[in-house]
Amino acid sequence: MDIKELLEGYFKLSDTQKDDVLSKLAEIYFFQGIELGMSPVQILDGFDPLIDDATEREDYEVAQAFTDIKEAINQILTKED
Repeated sequence: MDIKELLEGYFKLSDTQKDDVLSKLAEIYFFQGIELGMSPVQILDGFDPLIDDATEREDYEVAQAFTDIKEAINQILTKED
């Protein structure tokens, strides 16, 4: 599925719907990065150009979704047991 389609109406989704969408995208990006040999830090840093590009194109739903994904992955990675 196209990311743009997946994020269509992102701001109008319920929190549960956003979580579902973000989980799908986070899984895709994280595991693709791992397959490419990237570290978690490199994967997180890889979201910055995506966020910047979406913001420049005034595609604020996409920019916010990538920001939310980055924050969620960062929280998971830095969570202490």
